[in-house]
Amino acid sequence: MDWEWKWPEARFYGPPQYELRLKVPDKPAGRDFRDEGWDVEQAVYPKFALDVHETMVFEEAPEDYIQDKPHERVIKTLERYQIKNIQFQGQESLTTNDVPLKKYRFTGTKDGDPFAMEVVAITKENKVWLFTFFYRANSKDGKGQVEDCIDSFYYKHHM
Repeated sequence: MDWEWKWPEARFYGPPQYELRLKVPDKPAGRDFRDEGWDVEQAVYPKFALDVHETMVFEEAPEDYIQDKPHERVIKTLERYQIKNIQFQGQESLTTNDVPLKKYRFTGTKDGDPFAMEVVAITKENKVWLFTFFYRANSKDGKGQVEDCIDSFYYKHHM
């Protein structure tokens, strides 16, 4: 996968003229792997966890990943984390620092504890990124850190 975690940012590389960046609160502990044609990076922070799924699409339109209903990849990710009672809370389209994105909100439980999940879908040309943030629903710090991360997306352009 074309990315690197250089605290205080995570960098996700696209075509030669740009990279997508995201500010993160700390150096993560995590791992990366390949799953069903997606490159996946998992990062764990004290107040939340983040999964980043990245793929290139050629037969599908990138816009298929930013519809009003979340892509099946998102639901599969939540189920893999054994999130139970998943409830879709809504979605919104927004632009953060010139990065258009679709944000989906979910609630559910894991081991009886309430969890909240924010999923951000971003497409650029034929690249698709799905960022899945998990935090305890009653954690104001977790929610705040996730909101700060989402608000920090931006493109770094190269000449």
